[in-house]
Amino acid sequence: MAANAAALLAAIVESSDDAIVSTDLEGRIRSWNPGAERMYGYTAEEVIGRHVTILAPPDRPDEIPGILRRLGRGERVAHFETVRIARSGGPIEVSISASPMRDGDGRLVGQSSISHDITERRAASRRLHESQSLLQGLFDAAPEGIIGVDEDGTILFANPATEQLFGYPAAELVGRPVEVLVPEAARGVHAAQRAGFVSRPRQRLNGAGLGLAGRRKDGSTFAADIALGHFAVASGMVVLAFVRDVTRARAAEEQLRKVSEARRLLLSRLVTSQEDERRRIAVEIHDDPVQKLSALSLRLDVLARHHPELAGSGDYAALGQTLRASIDSLRALMFELRPHALDERGLAAALRELLQAEGEFEVFPEHHLEDQLETEPRGEVGTTLYRLAEEAVRNVRKHANASHVDLVLAEGEGGYLLRVADDGVGFAADGRARSPNGHLGLTGMQERAQIAGGWCRIDTELGQGTTVEFFIPADLAGPTS
Repeated sequence: MAANAAALLAAIVESSDDAIVSTDLEGRIRSWNPGAERMYGYTAEEVIGRHVTILAPPDRPDEIPGILRRLGRGERVAHFETVRIARSGGPIEVSISASPMRDGDGRLVGQSSISHDITERRAASRRLHESQSLLQGLFDAAPEGIIGVDEDGTILFANPATEQLFGYPAAELVGRPVEVLVPEAARGVHAAQRAGFVSRPRQRLNGAGLGLAGRRKDGSTFAADIALGHFAVASGMVVLAFVRDVTRARAAEEQLRKVSEARRLLLSRLVTSQEDERRRIAVEIHDDPVQKLSALSLRLDVLARHHPELAGSGDYAALGQTLRASIDSLRALMFELRPHALDERGLAAALRELLQAEGEFEVFPEHHLEDQLETEPRGEVGTTLYRLAEEAVRNVRKHANASHVDLVLAEGEGGYLLRVADDGVGFAADGRARSPNGHLGLTGMQERAQIAGGWCRIDTELGQGTTVEFFIPADLAGPTS
């Protein structure tokens, strides 16, 4: 029976992955199993008879002698974590359990130790600790408040930024209902919303536009942006709230809204004033010089009927031609000042008349207007789009040397889009290839669109034509003219 037990013990020692080593009372190695060979790199032949301190790191010269003294007093050493040096010179982190060895008469004859390699475990523990330290650092240094709440709305934790936001020490918040941080008037609604989130959790990246607010310990409130997240734990769900004080941001947004509103009002008045003045001048041209010149033309016709000899003279024919040309020029000027179609039939009709008028020039290319509008741009929106189209179309006539130009009117994203595309010569990025003096009115078009709250984009390349796009928001529209 004893022989079988000894054989079984020997087999266990031989097959163990741990280093099992025995020494005499002085610390000289007496046995060295295969696990010790694998762990430390020494073969049994290399270490039998040598002192066990060959495994000691240089910075711990007294550690092994101290353990040997304890074992010599009959003490045991259990799960002592330390470092040993392998044959390669590299450190190995180990957990050592050592016991005194006695003979059959109970006399102390040596010691045996079992060393377990904990290098990977310790490394994993350090990585975990570093990760925890990093997360704690991020948690503590976060500029926005971070609050963890359980499914019942009880605060589990809060970071330092939360203390600054709400005026509560974090320890005072833990265990209290999260509604303590919500204005009293909103607590009932908040509790219902919280229950809805718990029943159907999802990420909410921010709370902008929801009019949220926080309540400080002193009872004051502040405008808040609150993002939500969640994660599972053994006891259920933790809801994370990320809170920012956006009082200044909301004040800035309100100020920007007021400035934008003032700008829109100024634009409206400017455009209206300009168009009213254009309309007044057009009416005066129609009522005075055009009427007078038309009357003079009629009188010349009457004079020719009474004096046939005048009708055949060159001077009479030249005078009549000059009168008709003057009337046509004044009517064209009236159209430029204020196209009646814009007021009477809308933007698309006014643009068709513009293309028709430009088409009377010999150099104007073939043209097409695609009207995709479902609603008519009102007030200064329609006027602004018309003036932008007018400038772009005249640029095509004067500078593009194109064979075709397409106009598209469309709407979407809260406004109206106008596209003018030609297949002409295009121009370089500095804008000088289309005009000898380098001035195309492009800056003016861009500024007009930007003042209206929209944008102007120009896509061009030498020899590849030009596309100009304008977008004007619909909310600039005033009452229908």
